[in-house]
Amino acid sequence: AFYMLLDWDRMVAVIDSWVPRDNVATVRAIARDINTATAGFVRGQGTLCLVLGAMYATGLTLTGLNFAVLIGLFAGLISFIPYVGSLTGLVHED
Repeated sequence: AFYMLLDWDRMVAVIDSWVPRDNVATVRAIARDINTATAGFVRGQGTLCLVLGAMYATGLTLTGLNFAVLIGLFAGLISFIPYVGSLTGLVHED
């Protein structure tokens, strides 16, 4: 991501050179739509991670688990990886 930000103008210029001049407006409109959809997806996933983290932390705290808030928030933050976040909450306490 850092290199993309660093060379963004050069990358756009190279990709722009590949697009036929007749289709530049169409390609840019499609790219704008893709950017909007991707940004919405990332915002939604971020919100979902925060909500799940709060729910996991609350539930684990109510069960009396040690470090419940830490485990719940961590499970919520990594819930963007399918199955990993929810499985993180399965901690056995002796």
